Amino acid sequence: MRPRSAVARGGSSAARGKRLPGAEINKALHLSLIKVIRILYKLRIPHAQNFLKVQTIIFTITYNRYKLDLFKGRGMGMSVYPIIMTQSRFTHREHLKYPFEERGLQFGDGIYEVIRIYHGTYYLFEEHVDRLFRSADAIKLKLPFNKEELKKLLLELLSRNEMKTDGKLYLQATRGSAPRDHIFPGEDVLPNIYAYVQDLPRNLDSLTNGVKTITQRDVRWENCYIKSLNLLPNVLAKQEAKENSCYEAILHKDGTVTECSSSNVYLVKDGKIFTHPAKNNILHGCVRMAVERFAKKHNIPFIEQAFQVSDMSSADEIFLTSSTSEILPIIQVDNTVVNDGKPGDITRQLQTAYEKDAKIHQTIQAESRE
Repeated sequence: MRPRSAVARGGSSAARGKRLPGAEINKALHLSLIKVIRILYKLRIPHAQNFLKVQTIIFTITYNRYKLDLFKGRGMGMSVYPIIMTQSRFTHREHLKYPFEERGLQFGDGIYEVIRIYHGTYYLFEEHVDRLFRSADAIKLKLPFNKEELKKLLLELLSRNEMKTDGKLYLQATRGSAPRDHIFPGEDVLPNIYAYVQDLPRNLDSLTNGVKTITQRDVRWENCYIKSLNLLPNVLAKQEAKENSCYEAILHKDGTVTECSSSNVYLVKDGKIFTHPAKNNILHGCVRMAVERFAKKHNIPFIEQAFQVSDMSSADEIFLTSSTSEILPIIQVDNTVVNDGKPGDITRQLQTAYEKDAKIHQTIQAESRE
């Protein structure tokens, strides 16, 4: 008997997302009560005479220590909302279980998407759904729904969670649960799919002031256009950037810049935007497509031509794009400062176009350039 696909337990009341998770509240109250008992013991406070004080202490500790748990799913903090979409439709996140023999876990045999959300609305929704299906086709993974059915499910996910804030969606699809074998499992094994939404405020400080980067050799495989789960080289490059107090790692093959560990990268020279062609060895970013559209609208030449690491030392501007980073100025590459450490005019123009296109209300407050 083959292992089950993702187990989605829980009744309709959990799937509606109208109540706070009882397990989280019970855990919080239980731990808070222990703290109160210790306080009462130390202070030797009679319980009968101080019942109101006890209630106040419990509430205060519970709120301050566990407020993120208590308000998960209510749009507060960097929290994951409670209702998860699966191949069995919807369930509470606490009820989602996978067998240990799961092909995404054991082989990275799957794909994913990350979609930006502004004010409870998906941005570049069609582009992301299209890319998901392209990735599925590339790895011969048959999804149990078509594009229109998936879009309806993802919109319902927002509705069930009552999400109204800025955030992101993460969606993952694997080849399912089956005994470990490099060969694909039989057709009776269904894909494991889940999607969740999470709060993600805009990083206005970095968007306004820019970020620092390092360069790293690109050691990934040749099919980076597939948004697959095989991200270890990306993770190692990103970690190296963090350990050097940088935001991103710009990747290159023998000096030719491809992209970053989790974003596309662009060089501006003499009023023209240069970026690596959308071939198999880079991810075809959805924001990258938007930047090309913005550039065309504003009569800025958008040239799909790879540039060299050495070219960045004389660049007028450099910026990167991704769904979570938006259009982000790069002000330093390794030890080279770009444009005197200030975001450039074309980058600013593209940021403004992005905010308008995404219907963002809180815009970047750029400092006036001298």
